[in-house]
Amino acid sequence: MHAAVRAALGHALPAAVTSRFDPALFTAQWAAAVAAPREADIHVLCAVSVGRIVGFTAVAPTVRVPDAALSSGATTTRDKADAQQLPSPGVSDASAPSRDGAASADEGDDVVAAPPSGRVVYEFTALEVAASDQRQGHGSRLLAAATDVARGRGATEAQLWVLAGDDAHTSFLASAGFAPSGLRRSLDIGGSIAIQHCWHAEL
Repeated sequence: MHAAVRAALGHALPAAVTSRFDPALFTAQWAAAVAAPREADIHVLCAVSVGRIVGFTAVAPTVRVPDAALSSGATTTRDKADAQQLPSPGVSDASAPSRDGAASADEGDDVVAAPPSGRVVYEFTALEVAASDQRQGHGSRLLAAATDVARGRGATEAQLWVLAGDDAHTSFLASAGFAPSGLRRSLDIGGSIAIQHCWHAEL
């Protein structure tokens, strides 16, 4: 994650930000999210190898504004999963998701628009595998398990947010059948703005 954030910003991170990339802090925040999630329908999945946790992701329902509203320039909506604030130390939302040419909601607004009839979108959050355990199929198995959970809850579409410049994640998602949705959002990271793009796939 540290490398992906640095690539998205295009420069080294300030000490105040790097100090928050603390394994103990991440562990405590994710433990709280698992033990007492703000929404009942949140699932955290782990990849295990020889008794070690080597990767994880979270699966949660999300609400996205209909494409017709986005293309017309209407105000966009925050994702339901974003509002739950799954742990991401040192990173905060700077704006709501937007599509090129569409207006963004002001900071603090939570405009919720119902998805088109029959469309159920689930978000996969923080799909991560430890660097020492990559290229061993853990990411693919996590993605498959997350997809099974989402389908089991009635999802028709899955989405993930990926930092601009994170070639490892974008290449992996493209190989798994995901594609950019056209939505993007800004993140304030230590006073610098990074862009995330939404990747999605029909289930």
